[in-house]
Amino acid sequence: MTIQPADSEVLTRVNHLLAINRPVVIAIAGAVGVGKTTYAKVLADAVDELIDTENGTNVATVVSTDGFLLPNAVLEAKGLINQKGFPETFDDDALRWFLETIRTDHSIIGLPRYSHDSFDVEVSEEPFLVTPVIVVEGVNALQPAIAQHYDLRLYLDADPTDIVDWYVDRFVNFTTLARESGSGFYTRFIDLSPAALQDTARWVYDTINLPNLVEHIEPTKAQADVIVFKDRDHSSTITLVDSRSDPSRR
Repeated sequence: MTIQPADSEVLTRVNHLLAINRPVVIAIAGAVGVGKTTYAKVLADAVDELIDTENGTNVATVVSTDGFLLPNAVLEAKGLINQKGFPETFDDDALRWFLETIRTDHSIIGLPRYSHDSFDVEVSEEPFLVTPVIVVEGVNALQPAIAQHYDLRLYLDADPTDIVDWYVDRFVNFTTLARESGSGFYTRFIDLSPAALQDTARWVYDTINLPNLVEHIEPTKAQADVIVFKDRDHSSTITLVDSRSDPSRR
């Protein structure tokens, strides 16, 4: 995925927000499988190119809200392990603390990260260095309880059929990687036939991810300043919702 001409409006807004004398915090929300992580990385790279520093240090850093999921042991105890990604499976207090702390602190020790090997939360031993731009991506990034903590709010959208297909492709790819490495969460699916694997991926999406999208994620589109709509070929169009992110209005 690359930044499209339509996305220049997002970069323009980020550039204007850099006039604020503190870190700029951007949210990217959207469905599971819609491409939030990839879009966040592409946007961060584009910001780094836009604000080229002499010493080559990064201007933008990406943080996933997956790191603020409750640990699997807690989810198991609460009977929520099969609802992972629903609002009640996140530690909202920890996420709010993070969003408040990056406004004033230069580094954070012990930031939780989500491992895609163990599919559980792990505490990072490396300090998290606060950069001028922080891109926060995740299914819960625009939940009303935390939406006010951002300077720019993006919602990544797409046709529902495309989202399902992308999710299935990702599921199959993760299983292929697990088969090659012999480790990780997806090893439980490596003995399935190609057809059964795709059926399983669609079942997971229909029973877990789709209800979460309809009931909890899609309603947060109302919190967005900008809606980025991805076509099947990953080209994008931009819809500006309002001017809440204009720094002159702050």
